[in-house]
Amino acid sequence: GLGMYGSLRVKSGAESLGYHPFPYPGAVTSQPYEGRPPCNDCGFCSGYGCPINAKGSVALLRDALLTGNVQVRYNTIATRLTTDASGRRVTAIEYLDPAGNPASVSGDRVLLAASPIESARLLFLSDLGGPGLGNSSGLVGRNVMFHHQTLGVGIYRQDLHGERGKSVTTGISDFRGVPNDPQRPLGGIVEFGTNSEKIADVQQYMDLGFTGATLKSYMRSSPFGRHISVLIMQGEDAPQLDNRMDLDPAVKDINGLPVPRITYKAHPFELAAREFYSPKLIELHGASGAQFAFVSPVNDGGPTPASRHVLGTLRMGTDPRTSVTDAFCKLHDLDNVWSADGAPFPTGSGYNPTLTIQAMALRTAGAIVDPQRPESVIERDV
Repeated sequence: GLGMYGSLRVKSGAESLGYHPFPYPGAVTSQPYEGRPPCNDCGFCSGYGCPINAKGSVALLRDALLTGNVQVRYNTIATRLTTDASGRRVTAIEYLDPAGNPASVSGDRVLLAASPIESARLLFLSDLGGPGLGNSSGLVGRNVMFHHQTLGVGIYRQDLHGERGKSVTTGISDFRGVPNDPQRPLGGIVEFGTNSEKIADVQQYMDLGFTGATLKSYMRSSPFGRHISVLIMQGEDAPQLDNRMDLDPAVKDINGLPVPRITYKAHPFELAAREFYSPKLIELHGASGAQFAFVSPVNDGGPTPASRHVLGTLRMGTDPRTSVTDAFCKLHDLDNVWSADGAPFPTGSGYNPTLTIQAMALRTAGAIVDPQRPESVIERDV
């Protein structure tokens, strides 16, 4: 399709400034594909699942289940990996079933894909009182990255219809920059978005105290949400040893397990990129016809970024002394455990990580199935 109305407005402004907008990769169906219908533009892409399996991120699980070789144990919580006497092979995964009863499952190979924070947490929980399973390097949980997002918000006179259709259909990479070029520092790709998360929109009106018929009226008119466009720059996070996740020494979850504790401080690298590109985001809104524009004050060097792009914690590398996983995402210290999420990323880059995570997971699967020629799995799949 042509893209969302709000994106097309900003696209024309970007072109007038000499930028190079392009269709944003979304991994959604545009026509029937392998038994899945085309996207119906319901508007709940960002932050939600997909009720019709048009969204690529959920379709992979559907494909796996349809093989009959995959079982999903939902509403369960992994609590510990147990190893054999050598400590190098995981023999079972202990978990809590939906009723809260302890259970376990075993397998020849184990893949951690619980998100970088929870994957690292499970390794710590598997060695309470110790350094953590697979942590001879001392780097499990360290170098956590989130993408330092800079949000340029524009307020437009016309309704941008953000609740209709896909969350993001257009973007630019002009703000990614060039290494060591002070005139174009390394920022990140920019999404042309709108206020697409209507549940969050309603929550804002409820927070203002609106209820009943008044709340319903604000939900319909959405005087703020319907008129905003949001330019989101996925600024690269610089990996830092002190930016880390470990187990909280005092706070426990509902099951009595230590919760993840995040220690984070922005680096001058990403703060400088934010400062350099913020005026350009404002300028882009102006060129697109916005009446007002501002840069969101969140994540300005203080709190942990709100980005869902969590990376790091199980850093990839060739030297077991300075990394946690190898080139194929297998943990150096363990013979049958791999990471299949964003945890092995050694840097954050300036791009959304989902497609890279999927490519890395496919590459890891190839190494598991055929260690001597991992690319053969990809060739067969293609």
